[in-house]
Amino acid sequence: NFVGVTELEKIADMELIIEAVFEEMDIKKEIFTKLNKICPSDTILASNTSYLDINEIAKVINNPERMLGMHFFSPANIMKLLEIIVGEKTSANTVAIAFSLGKKNEKNTSKIRCL
Repeated sequence: NFVGVTELEKIADMELIIEAVFEEMDIKKEIFTKLNKICPSDTILASNTSYLDINEIAKVINNPERMLGMHFFSPANIMKLLEIIVGEKTSANTVAIAFSLGKKNEKNTSKIRCL
């Protein structure tokens, strides 16, 4: 199940977090810096970015193997396409979990872009 929140402290114990703020690198880095501090080191951190560099965002977290992009095409409740963006250090397990989540939500995850 997806849960929307605006207070980061409310999601500190989640297994996977998908950020969906403005497409501005500084804002995304600020969010992921905060998530890095409040979440366990194995929490998967995903960005809903459509074009920003996942590798650049991953520089602000301690475990970049847990970082990837999960771009839900808009409107997400109707569109079936989920673009999974794999960074240079994203682990195979992180990718597998993202694909599994896409499948559970009946998304077409056949489009993948490796950076």
